[in-house]
Amino acid sequence: MASEIVKLSSLDRKKFEVQKKDFQKANLLKTMMSDLGFDDDALPEEAIPMPSIAAEALEAIVDWLRMHEGEEPRSEDDRQTHRFNRNVAMEDTELLDKQEPRLKLAAVINAAYYLEMPDFIDTLVKYTANNLEGKTIKVYP
Repeated sequence: MASEIVKLSSLDRKKFEVQKKDFQKANLLKTMMSDLGFDDDALPEEAIPMPSIAAEALEAIVDWLRMHEGEEPRSEDDRQTHRFNRNVAMEDTELLDKQEPRLKLAAVINAAYYLEMPDFIDTLVKYTANNLEGKTIKVYP
């Protein structure tokens, strides 16, 4: 079976391709597809507009989805069980380290919350906590 590709269009009209199965990790996209009447076999021909997400942030989201495409979404119970474990995969750290200055990382965080991506939000929270550990307010103007 060929992979089902859906196009997303950012605020600045840059287009990205995402596998439909990855929408399971983004509740807003999953709900949107259902509300628009696209069932298991149907796919939109046009790109789905994401007017609240700039291209740089959407690119990071798509990169994260591609890195984790073979993984099933984690359950809420699983996330709660591991909420105090602040380990972040090396590949996730490398992706998020590229989000400099801090405003770029903030845009990715906002996009993940907008798209309702609990697994990515969990990673972002742990990454941010790890980076803030041991720093004082004087470090951040």
